Amino acid sequence: MNIYLPNGIKAKDLIVDIKKKHLKVAYKNKPNEPIIDGPLHKEIKIEDTIWAINDEDGKRVLQINFEKVDQMGWWKTIIQGDEEIDTQKVEPENSKLSDLDGETR
Repeated sequence: MNIYLPNGIKAKDLIVDIKKKHLKVAYKNKPNEPIIDGPLHKEIKIEDTIWAINDEDGKRVLQINFEKVDQMGWWKTIIQGDEEIDTQKVEPENSKLSDLDGETR
């Protein structure tokens, strides 16, 4: 998951709270105005979750990588209530996630 941030933002400027079934990302100076705050579509493995801020094409990006508990299923969305994708349109059906373009992922 990628979240684009304003230039100059550093890890110490963020609150990143990742739980098995919930994700919250907010600026420390605005904790009550989160960038993301909601239940995850399904449960994740906390011990395999990492996040980092990187520069990508001149933009600051918060990258959150997590592993699903259920490795067999496709997620229709990351945060419940967000726009869903039609997982039936993902081709090839048995592809690795890393083989897919960014929009499909």
